[in-house]
Amino acid sequence: MGVRHSLSPHLGRAAAGPRKTTLGIPREEPRRSLAGEWLGAGEGSYAGVPTFRCREHLTLTLEPGWSMLSMLQRTWRADGEGADAALHLEAGVLRTRDDDTQVFGCGPDSGRIDAMTGTATREAGRLRIDWVTIAHGNDDRLLRMGRTWWVGAHDFHYEAHLATVRTPAYRKHLVAELRRRDRG
Repeated sequence: MGVRHSLSPHLGRAAAGPRKTTLGIPREEPRRSLAGEWLGAGEGSYAGVPTFRCREHLTLTLEPGWSMLSMLQRTWRADGEGADAALHLEAGVLRTRDDDTQVFGCGPDSGRIDAMTGTATREAGRLRIDWVTIAHGNDDRLLRMGRTWWVGAHDFHYEAHLATVRTPAYRKHLVAELRRRDRG
């Protein structure tokens, strides 16, 4: 399964000078708000899979000379049998396109690849990004996926939703609460 939409031949080109997005958010705000190390915990569930708790370490690095962030997400089982076992590893890049759309391309350890677009807004003083998966590959089970991120100065909350061939109702799969690691 290939990527159905072109993300841009100029994906990593740095934007010239500061400007505001069409939503009134400074163009560089999503990158600045997200950049850092985030630690915390989450809980996941899905039809046919027992509810699980996990620990998470998320690193978003502002890449010098590029108008993007690199991302590395690692999670481990937090309780029960197999505590501390690796659960999920995902790497990717995030950037703001010329039309102010956020773009997130990532690949988890399963071999699946995802391309998402997002809209950045403000909600209760926090940055909110609603991600919609526009293309994915290497996993025929998936019908629809999305994520919502809420980011404050020191906190990062997210939800992941999905629908599969076996369970076609779009539903919450994972929630997590992360805190920014002190830089000192």
